[in-house]
Amino acid sequence: IQALLRAAAIVQREERGPWRVVLVGDHQGDSFLGCYRELNELVRSLRLEDRVSFTGFVPDEDLVLLYNAAAMLVLPSKGEGFGLPVVEAMACGLPVAASDCNSLPEVLGGAGLLFDPDSDSTVAACLLRLLREPVLRADLRARGLVRAEAYSWGTGADAMVRVLEEAALG
Repeated sequence: IQALLRAAAIVQREERGPWRVVLVGDHQGDSFLGCYRELNELVRSLRLEDRVSFTGFVPDEDLVLLYNAAAMLVLPSKGEGFGLPVVEAMACGLPVAASDCNSLPEVLGGAGLLFDPDSDSTVAACLLRLLREPVLRADLRARGLVRAEAYSWGTGADAMVRVLEEAALG
């Protein structure tokens, strides 16, 4: 998240338009791994107070509202187990930029931008591309919707039935 904030400071110098970074998570319940105070200090030191918001806890049923109101999802995670926010965002037609580690490249399957989460400049480059390139956003939106279908409950259930049938016959 620190790299995302530092990248936002780079974007602020280059892109004056109306954009915000909205960090979703229960900072009271430690979604930010104990660094909420540090993140707030970083926001202040980067002079991003007018650009960054912390939502606190957001119920699952309200996340879809955020996904549909956003311009992009940026997931700078270094330790993502699966990447459910990526799939949820793609299912809502939201362009995604995510770190190039763990499961995220596989989950995105070419339907999003990837960046090195340790490189402020590559994170910023992805943000700027998504802010400035409407054709890219539209392409990622379309590819993301198709990719998200691979993770539907129906698709998963069909795959499980095939595995069970093969096991029963084998």
